[in-house]
Amino acid sequence: MHHTQQRSQLYVRGIISQLHLTPPSASNLPRPPRRTLIATSPHRSWEVSPNIDTTSYWDQGYLRTRPTYPASFYHQIYDYHTAASPSSTAPTFTLAHDIGAGPGHVAHALAHKFPHVHVSDIDPRHLTYAQHLHHTNSPSTTTTKFTYTLARAEHLAAHFPPASADLILSALLFPLLPSPATALRACHTVLKPAGGGTLAIAFYGLPHFSEAPYAATCQPLLDGIVDRLYQSAIRRATETQRASYKREADAAASWLDCLAFPAAEWRAVQRWTWNRGWARMGFFTGRAGGFVVEPVSRVRAGEEEVVEVEDRGLWRREWDVCRLRRFVSGLLPLEGVAGVEGGVVSRGDWGALAAEMGGMGVKRAFSWPVVLVLAKRR
Repeated sequence: MHHTQQRSQLYVRGIISQLHLTPPSASNLPRPPRRTLIATSPHRSWEVSPNIDTTSYWDQGYLRTRPTYPASFYHQIYDYHTAASPSSTAPTFTLAHDIGAGPGHVAHALAHKFPHVHVSDIDPRHLTYAQHLHHTNSPSTTTTKFTYTLARAEHLAAHFPPASADLILSALLFPLLPSPATALRACHTVLKPAGGGTLAIAFYGLPHFSEAPYAATCQPLLDGIVDRLYQSAIRRATETQRASYKREADAAASWLDCLAFPAAEWRAVQRWTWNRGWARMGFFTGRAGGFVVEPVSRVRAGEEEVVEVEDRGLWRREWDVCRLRRFVSGLLPLEGVAGVEGGVVSRGDWGALAAEMGGMGVKRAFSWPVVLVLAKRR
């Protein structure tokens, strides 16, 4: 295996600034009512209860607490698309896909580079919000820049012409899929052949305390809070849904090394990971589901490029416990409330974490575990 260590300043540094929400004092936070966790489909990690206002969830929760992919993230993908193509096949930037698009923020970024972007998702409410987001930001070009399609990643080839796409980008999706191999075959069909089509698959996990002393004392408390949240959901899940949680945990713990790219179908495979040496990939551990997490590697040794980068400043955020709680509250949207205290996670849990962080309102630095897999269709 070609294995190299490279410093992060070569590629991913910084983060696009987002709107800042001033968190209220913890003492002023109302105690939320008891609530019921909503069991959802095998894609449940990114679906919202039917009774929750989706626009509010995306606007006030997800998009304001999740890391924003920096410009360098997209530039790395675009540079790969150009450089990894055979000289006889000049790559183009004509058509891109954002699959599992969620709120459409990735598609919005792709539209700055590609004249047209196909936006697909399994939830019509996600597509409705994506359309709202795009129209809000570019009202005059929404109808010409974007196409919205209700489709599973595994069924992509049934909705789009073969050999038509320059780039397919999937963010925060593949570990959630019932059949990643089927989705890869569908992407292969839709991408342009002979190195003209690029597949980019990205995933990240929980924020991690990047300062060593707080990583040792605070991270286990945060992991425990999130595990208890997921545990409550998994206990209410069907057998099929519980299997999907196990599949997600295994894939995340594998840092997507579980994805196989046969040499006859794919070339120039690159597997990039950030902070693999000290951070855990995934949103929950096996404790949440009562199962053993089993990572799998399908990396073709000697044929795929593997790059590991350590950067405790990657996508740096400085959060207090209130802002951290807002992130956690968006992991599994709950019925009728924005928080996760009471019945699932207690105020005492957050209080203990705040104390270890130095008190309410005290901010600590966070970084992220990130993986990016790049491949070219033969």
